[in-house]
Amino acid sequence: LTGQLSAVNATDGKKIAELQSELHDQEQKDGARIQQAQQQLDQTKAQEKQKVEELSKQAEQAEAALQSKVASTSNKLKGAQAQVSRLQEQLQQQTNASKSEVEDLETRLQTAKAEASAHEKDLTGQLSAVNATDGKKIAELQSELHDQEQKDGTRIQQAQQ
Repeated sequence: LTGQLSAVNATDGKKIAELQSELHDQEQKDGARIQQAQQQLDQTKAQEKQKVEELSKQAEQAEAALQSKVASTSNKLKGAQAQVSRLQEQLQQQTNASKSEVEDLETRLQTAKAEASAHEKDLTGQLSAVNATDGKKIAELQSELHDQEQKDGTRIQQAQQ
């Protein structure tokens, strides 16, 4: 009986040592996998951050270009309005002039008013475009950020499992 107990104890000791060795090996493999998953996650985060920065820079450049165009059109509108004012002044001064001269001034005045109106409509359209572009870019960036946060959350959860 003592011999049998010694044999059982020896077998149990050997099995325990094997299981401890397997457990140690598995812990090392798991540690390596977790480290690799964390590195991939960090790399993905860095890439996504770079993409967001690039999109933000593109949005800023587009906005600056639109604002420049708006400023140019605004200057044209001011010039056209000044021309309308000058023509109205001339028209007042020419009330005693011949009918053909008055008609010519009225035609020029209507043309200047039409140009001013066209510039004003163009400016309004450009302002709407700036606002729409800004809103769209913000929505796209928020959507991409939300998607990335979900991907990161899934990757972290997988890495932890």
